[in-house]
Amino acid sequence: MRTFRHKIHRPQLPGISSRGPASINISHRDNLGARRKRDSLLAVSIVTFRSSQVIGQCLQKLFKATSRAIEIVVFDNASDDDTLAQLTSFRKAVRVTPHRSNVGFGSGHNRVLAQVNSEYFLLLNPDVELPPGGLDSLVGHLEENPACGAVAPLLANGPHGELGGFGLSYPGQCCLPRSWRCLPGEIATLQGACVLVRSALLRSLGGFDERFFLYAEDLDLSLQIRRAGYSLACLTTVVARHLSGHSESGRSSLSVAHRKYAALLKFYDKNYPRRAIFWLLARDLLRFTFRWVVHSLSPRRTSFEKASEYRGRIQALWEYVGSRIGADEHRLAGASRGSSSRPGQSLG
Repeated sequence: MRTFRHKIHRPQLPGISSRGPASINISHRDNLGARRKRDSLLAVSIVTFRSSQVIGQCLQKLFKATSRAIEIVVFDNASDDDTLAQLTSFRKAVRVTPHRSNVGFGSGHNRVLAQVNSEYFLLLNPDVELPPGGLDSLVGHLEENPACGAVAPLLANGPHGELGGFGLSYPGQCCLPRSWRCLPGEIATLQGACVLVRSALLRSLGGFDERFFLYAEDLDLSLQIRRAGYSLACLTTVVARHLSGHSESGRSSLSVAHRKYAALLKFYDKNYPRRAIFWLLARDLLRFTFRWVVHSLSPRRTSFEKASEYRGRIQALWEYVGSRIGADEHRLAGASRGSSSRPGQSLG
């Protein structure tokens, strides 16, 4: 099996040596204003929400995935199930940070990043099970490849174990300028369920963009890492099991599809040129509407679920268009008020 990686010349990042393995040496300050120093090689961040059925097995597999000393922090997003109760048996090996409200996936990881002082930072979903020695392989890859900013295992997703975990292009990349093809490395995106990233690099990027509550934040982080001059890698020799979707159980297919596509539109809005967004919206509107009609007319139950998914995406699309129109009108109104308030010039 193949390891996807691509060596490049990269800019010097404070705290990462260009001649060897990365090490943290940055002037990051905590809430007390004291200078931080590296306490450990590896920290693991797990953000939970209604994860009682999966968190125990995740941690058991994690302990066997490395022979190194690790710092494990579980940030719980106000779970209303038995997630915290399940974690009591791991209290000697895991630090649990419960929160009174659900602040989102990226925000949870950012709060853990602020608590730890490690060279490498593992973003791990509670429904991911790493193979024995798998984490050691990921760390070894970053140690041997200083041009690589983040590395992930191959993911066996869902009940059928569909292999994935990385992408070679961005959504709608056909509409983007050619300069996007010049970003470092072959891998364009890593799925955020299990990613090992250099802590100094992640801090220099400001962590996750917290405007992404759930979904598409991994697309955005992958892009920011490559824009910083680093490549991404996926080790196909390390396969992790990813159950996928446990935190969305009980939600309708319409709601989940709406949330996913709304997050993707947020990614477009932040990173893509307006011209590209226009063509992608036009393409998606035609595609979604056609498929919604086809599935709506089908008597099969699976088609009913599909029709609901496309309906959710269409709703998210029109909500985005409405918000953009409103933002443009507000900006134009502000510009008009500003010009009218300027003192006029007398003639003659």
